[in-house]
Amino acid sequence: MSILAFILACENDSKVSVYNAPPEVSITAPPSGTMANEGTTVDFEGKVQDRETDPSDLAITWSSTIDGMLSEDAVVEPDGSVAFSIATLSVGTHEITLAATDADGNRSEYSIDLGILEVPDAPEIEIVHPVAGEVGRDDEDFSFAAKVSDNQDEADLLSITITSEASGEVCTGYADKNGDFSCTARLGAGTHYLDFTVTDTAGLTATDQAALVVDSYLDHDDDGDGWNETQGDCDDANDAVSPAASETFNGVDDDCDDLVDEGTSGFDDDGDGFAEVDGDCDDTDATTYPGATEDYDAADNDCDGVTDEGTNWYDDDGDGYTEIAGDCDDNSVASYPGAGEIEDGRDNDCDSVVDEGTAAYDDDGDGYSENGGDCDDGDDESYPGAPEDYSDYVDQDCNGVAEEDFDGDGHLSMTTGGDDCDDGDEWAFPGAAENESDPALCFADADDDGWGDATPASGVEIGEDCDDTDDSISPDGTEECDSADNDCDGSTDEVDADGCTTYYYDYDGDGFGSESVSGRCLCSTSGYYTSSYDTDCYDFDANAAPGVTSYSTSDRGDGSYDWNCDGSEEKYFKTTGECAITSLCSVTEGWSGSVKSCGVSGSYITGCSFNLSTLSCTTSSGSKTQRCR
Repeated sequence: MSILAFILACENDSKVSVYNAPPEVSITAPPSGTMANEGTTVDFEGKVQDRETDPSDLAITWSSTIDGMLSEDAVVEPDGSVAFSIATLSVGTHEITLAATDADGNRSEYSIDLGILEVPDAPEIEIVHPVAGEVGRDDEDFSFAAKVSDNQDEADLLSITITSEASGEVCTGYADKNGDFSCTARLGAGTHYLDFTVTDTAGLTATDQAALVVDSYLDHDDDGDGWNETQGDCDDANDAVSPAASETFNGVDDDCDDLVDEGTSGFDDDGDGFAEVDGDCDDTDATTYPGATEDYDAADNDCDGVTDEGTNWYDDDGDGYTEIAGDCDDNSVASYPGAGEIEDGRDNDCDSVVDEGTAAYDDDGDGYSENGGDCDDGDDESYPGAPEDYSDYVDQDCNGVAEEDFDGDGHLSMTTGGDDCDDGDEWAFPGAAENESDPALCFADADDDGWGDATPASGVEIGEDCDDTDDSISPDGTEECDSADNDCDGSTDEVDADGCTTYYYDYDGDGFGSESVSGRCLCSTSGYYTSSYDTDCYDFDANAAPGVTSYSTSDRGDGSYDWNCDGSEEKYFKTTGECAITSLCSVTEGWSGSVKSCGVSGSYITGCSFNLSTLSCTTSSGSKTQRCR
């Protein structure tokens, strides 16, 4: 009953309304806190839903705290998904908000943080030169220019490189402070596709491109004669030269046919090296020109106006004979067959013999004529400089003397004008003794030691060699212990001779030489030099010598007691004495007091006895003198 009443009551109440909840909104991508580079496209994704309103009927907006409203017309998918992309967000930290509003004006929003990082801008470049349609030449430098800028760098920090697709790098450099860059370079003929590339300090680049046509210089008619190099103009700087020009005598290839002055008097038509202007009397014959060899052909081959001169058929000297007729010298009127032979160094009669029958002719064929000094032109062994036979009294060498060398030592006898002082001794001649003071004199050196004989034959220089039969004996010989005067100084077996023995000075004759006198190297003992030892410390007393065993109370003569030469004075009595009561008056023999020096006398304890009256020990002693050696 109460439920029915309630229903009835509700039907009669027109003021009852239903509650409309606001939409639910979320951003699912990107996550809050995401960072992106400037200019990067950011894709936003969200989710909206409403219990009372279809998602497609919701008003959707995307906004930024920096850039303001970003989108007001986003489309909502049936499942409530909503997406939005943008690449123009400003640099900074954005709070991005997705908002949804239903038909009743209920609004909900969801926000995330998004950071946009500043990215340096790339530089900019614009080609100034070349301009479109401009043409260069391969024999000229071309000027390139560009304008550059950069939002971050100063213009003069921007580097520019120009490259050609065909030629590689053209030029490179830096712009000025105003951003202007220029350079010059020469490119080969052809079409060049050029890249102008600018690079900033961050390594960012920008490139502008242009095309440049470069013509070959060969395709240009520089002299305006209607011909260029490609068409065959061989001198495009001279308008008088071209393939259509006429050749003139000017030393230039006027018609560009690679021939100079052809068809003129200056051209060598027959290729013999001479043209008409050079004196070629027949420029159609390569054997005819000035200086050519004249032939017997009835032509003037050498262009001197005379025909056949200098040939065997021409009588050059006018003596009535040509070479064909037997003239052996057609340049001399004195030479022809049958002419008289005269002394002139020529074959006058043309019999192939020169100067025969005159003093200039070598009759015996030894290479010398009478005029050449041959003293017997009938003997081919006699002529100037011929080997002399020193045994036949004939003057073979034509020096006017029949020389003799009887001993065969190479020096002629003085009797025949030579310098040999003893022509019967082959060892006697000038220069035989090269060690003498004047080796050029005539010495005899039979032992060939370089010293002249000291007792030579009459007429021979007296030398210094005291035994000219032994080459080991001479003034520069070495003295030896052999009883001979080896060095020719008048003495034998001298001190320090080779093979000597050292002997020492033994004045006292004890067999020991003095240690203070230097020894001598002798061939045998001499005087006091008789000892082989130099160890005697006092050579004035035979009792002083090495090995002496006896002691003496007197010095050896010089104040020293070193009789055995051991370098010290050895004492004989070396102890001190004592009479000791502690040992029932036992005695120790020795010096009373200190040990005495060599040669010094003193009391010497020899005994010890007990004295009953004094109850003490009584010392017995005597006098001694210290002995040493």
